[in-house]
Amino acid sequence: MRIENLVEITGGRLMGSASVSRVGDIHFEAKKVLCGSLFIDLNSSQDSLHRAIENGAYAVLSENLDKINDNEIAKIEVKSIEKATLKLLRYYIIKKNLKLIALGDIQYALLKTLNVEYSILPKDISRALKVVLKSEDNKKFFINEKLEKLLGLKSYARPQREINPSYLESKGLFFSSFLYRDIFLKDYRLSSLFVPHLCALIEFLESNKVEYELKNPPTLKNFYPLFLNSNFKIQEFGKSSSAIIIEKDGALLKDEYDFILKKRIDKDLFKLFLPKGLNLNFTPKVQTITYKNFEEILELKKLKFRYILAYCEVENFEEIFKRRDKETKTLF
Repeated sequence: MRIENLVEITGGRLMGSASVSRVGDIHFEAKKVLCGSLFIDLNSSQDSLHRAIENGAYAVLSENLDKINDNEIAKIEVKSIEKATLKLLRYYIIKKNLKLIALGDIQYALLKTLNVEYSILPKDISRALKVVLKSEDNKKFFINEKLEKLLGLKSYARPQREINPSYLESKGLFFSSFLYRDIFLKDYRLSSLFVPHLCALIEFLESNKVEYELKNPPTLKNFYPLFLNSNFKIQEFGKSSSAIIIEKDGALLKDEYDFILKKRIDKDLFKLFLPKGLNLNFTPKVQTITYKNFEEILELKKLKFRYILAYCEVENFEEIFKRRDKETKTLF
């Protein structure tokens, strides 16, 4: 790619002049840079910039180039490295005429368990760019609709969001049995809440003759149950009658709240744990505990509950409990 094109695509500013006119490969890790490469500095790291230049980079793309004095290479400064990378991703998708099939979060997560023949574009922008750079022209990719929206590109296709199966039986909150087309799955580890999402995805794959393999999916990061014993310690899946159910998508909270209530759970044993100031599109009829700092979740040990629906990132929850357990062991 020519340097002037790179500057125009990324919306960057060429710092000074450069003796090079074009770059070859694109790298995000300084140690992998070869002579003639473009290095994209994701972390504003001076050490990485210097190492990339030492390894032969012809151009560097960064938010901070004040301390780079090499006048031989092209130094392109951008206000946002994330936006610049996104623009490069958009450029190469168009250039390679890639066909994007957009999926919502649930279907995107389910797709990863189906071993489909089409490729899946990562949600992370830099990782997605790495995949696209290695891709052949005219290839089909599944993409998360949130990344599709950021790119501002029209998708090649979009499966229906939900299709009801011909038979569906809920097995508690986290298992289901269902029949769709000629597929019957018994005691499948997927909440009946999400089975219509899976059926719509299967319909798309079948209609487009995309090969796939249906296996037991891992627990989704949506409606993610963490079972706890009486000492508030995390147990294996299903090994306790009490669970905190983590949800990171606020748009799903109402459906999940209604779903739990339909299971005729004692309302006194069902709670919500939400960040202060969160605007809900429904009025809860169960006890709602709000928090400023998510570590306040440890205080829920004092409550008697069957299920707590909590709005947060799963990783945060697990890290807090791991740290708590480590500190407890240190004390003794």
